[in-house]
Amino acid sequence: FFHLVWPLLLGGTAMMVFGFPRTPALLPYGGTVVLVAMLIFLLDLFATLARVKRLNLSAVSVAVAGGFLLPGALVGIALALGYAGEAGIDTETLLKGHVYLIVGGNVLVTVMGLSMVLLPMFGLAHHYSSRPVRIALWMLGLGTVSVAAASFSGSALFEYSGYLLTVASLLLFLLQAIILYHRRARKEHDIYARSLYVAFASLAASLPLGMLYLANGNAALLLAAGWLLFAGFCGFMITGHLYKIVPFLVWFERFSPRVGKEKVPLLAEMLPAKSADAQLLFAALGVGLSAAGLLLGSNLLFRAGASALVVGALFLLYSILYIVRYR
Repeated sequence: FFHLVWPLLLGGTAMMVFGFPRTPALLPYGGTVVLVAMLIFLLDLFATLARVKRLNLSAVSVAVAGGFLLPGALVGIALALGYAGEAGIDTETLLKGHVYLIVGGNVLVTVMGLSMVLLPMFGLAHHYSSRPVRIALWMLGLGTVSVAAASFSGSALFEYSGYLLTVASLLLFLLQAIILYHRRARKEHDIYARSLYVAFASLAASLPLGMLYLANGNAALLLAAGWLLFAGFCGFMITGHLYKIVPFLVWFERFSPRVGKEKVPLLAEMLPAKSADAQLLFAALGVGLSAAGLLLGSNLLFRAGASALVVGALFLLYSILYIVRYR
């Protein structure tokens, strides 16, 4: 059933993307298709976790992230109905809960948990403490629940407690990344490492902006902080790991049966270096320019950054297709 997830997710997302600017009536239908895809994903996820004999930090984080995904998706369906005019609900109030359950509870918890497998593995880090990220996961989970509760109850105490817990959890995760950086044995500054540098620099830049927003309520600070967190941190964490994981998967499927029988390529040979470097350059430039545009209220800067991101996305697409089609 897992093979049904990606076509359903693709179709539902396309309907929602078209529905927001053009036909709001499509939103509930697109949202329902996405919800079905996520339900299939969660069934497969928890069926897999049920067979795991010993749950480690990453497995627990994936389970917690899955637990946040379902209520986040259900709140999203309610928002879609409200936006389409099919239900009389306060979309602005529910939006905070939806964003926090999906981005904070699902995306960031998943990133933190899986990072504790991927970062030490690709950096060859040993003899490090994982206590900061363990505390960070607890704080992020509590912060997500607190903000989600505030979106239904209207409690300012729950809302700002959740914000502070989230900021503190991200600071601890940044500390964990610094610990892993100093414990790594692999020192090369390849496209993977440089992508992570941009990711964690974006995270470090987003946190003071978020705290300044909590202090004075300037919406521009919130937009810039959210942009750096999502497009900068999450975006570069994902693309950086794609450059490691996709070549390995293709190599394992296509070339591992030939090992010892004929010459097979190295993983580094399967990556188009110039295209990957161009992607990193344009994407980093795009995130920076767009963040500056949001801070300064400049449409010109934001559009310039968005244009650079499009160019970076095209280079990324070329790189992935090159790897997948490598012979």
